[in-house]
Amino acid sequence: MKIDFNSDKGFTIVSIHEAVEVKDFYSVADVLGEKFDAEFEGQIDDFDSVYLDLKIEGINFTLCYSNFFGTELYCQSGKSFKKEEDDKLLNVAEKLKEINLHGT
Repeated sequence: MKIDFNSDKGFTIVSIHEAVEVKDFYSVADVLGEKFDAEFEGQIDDFDSVYLDLKIEGINFTLCYSNFFGTELYCQSGKSFKKEEDDKLLNVAEKLKEINLHGT
């Protein structure tokens, strides 16, 4: 997957550029469940976005899809993140880079 990192808001946001449609968002969620044993804890569906809370190795993340920004993954702790949370996010993102979402 094509991944970019952004820390402009004071915490890391991982943008997943292959996941530009809502069906791609759910494909990323499936990958997180299968490859990282993510535990899904809740979902919020809004008019133009979907938020999926999940836990990987004890760290809480949010996978977000919006019509404006596509698919993003970030730690739920936001600006108050701990280094171990950010390290895990970056580790997950690096592994996602190796996965071809569309199988081509």
